[in-house]
Amino acid sequence: MSAGAKVEYGFSIRWGDRTISASGFESREAMEAARVAEFASLRELGWTLPRWWQFWRRGDTRL
Repeated sequence: MSAGAKVEYGFSIRWGDRTISASGFESREAMEAARVAEFASLRELGWTLPRWWQFWRRGDTRL
């Protein structure tokens, strides 16, 4: 990457058969803030983390 190259950040969230994507953020902090806000919106609509993620997050690998 050259010294003057612009870095952009983005994210994707899968929800069932849908994918929500956003890109073009100039900082990692701005991207994270948008991602957190999007997750909050999805939770209000009834979305929950996938079951495997809930187990993994607790350290339970038995699935």
